[in-house]
Amino acid sequence: FLKYNFPEKGAVSRFGKAPVDAHNEYLQILCELGVLGLAATLWLLVMLGRAVYKYYRKDIQEKIILMGLVPALAAVLIQAFLDINFHFPSIFISLVLGAALLAETGKKFRLKWKKGYTVFAAVFLLIMALNVLRVYAAFYLYREGNSRFGEGELGPAISFYEMAAALDSSDVYLRDLGGLYSLAYRQTRDRKWLEKEEEKFRKAAALAPLNSLYREFLSEVLLEKYYNSAGTRGEYLAESISLLQQALSLNPYNVFFH
Repeated sequence: FLKYNFPEKGAVSRFGKAPVDAHNEYLQILCELGVLGLAATLWLLVMLGRAVYKYYRKDIQEKIILMGLVPALAAVLIQAFLDINFHFPSIFISLVLGAALLAETGKKFRLKWKKGYTVFAAVFLLIMALNVLRVYAAFYLYREGNSRFGEGELGPAISFYEMAAALDSSDVYLRDLGGLYSLAYRQTRDRKWLEKEEEKFRKAAALAPLNSLYREFLSEVLLEKYYNSAGTRGEYLAESISLLQQALSLNPYNVFFH
């Protein structure tokens, strides 16, 4: 997607940023999952629409549920034309639960529990809960790192960022951690920080291969190693040039790459 994000030349100079998503969930699904993925998504939405039509024509006691549920689902689906809201776990889980409730509205059934199902459900819910807690713990540590950095405490900020990245290897956490390593290197000129910075930016680039900015950051690290290394160092310059060329091919309208 990044390769075609600015069809209008010079637009980056007005917007000042390189977008990383389509800002339209349906287009984003098409970019990520292809035509079949978009077709499957639209088919599910059609099935939801048929269920709504079916139950609204019936005189059922649960119609009051539909009166609240349908506008809520419609709001999410309409917002999807302007944002990638399905990519947010809380919104997507709410959409799935709402669709499940809609599918069961008006039906009479009794769920028969078996011991095996109970154990499976308990384990599944436990895993989901731990995963959610892991993500929120990482975000809390990341924010605490931001707070410490704002207070000028670089060492504690790095520690909190490292813990956040260990819990959730998000490319954003790796990127910002690499930025702190860069600052620590500039302050101390200790080469270990430069090596750590390179490691984090390489991981971030691997996690987000279409994000051209990570290649730019990594190129700057290699240039620093080129200027401050003794002996054979031509490989640093060659890889740095190659990374900038890759970044430019991904995002040809970023003026900084030129």
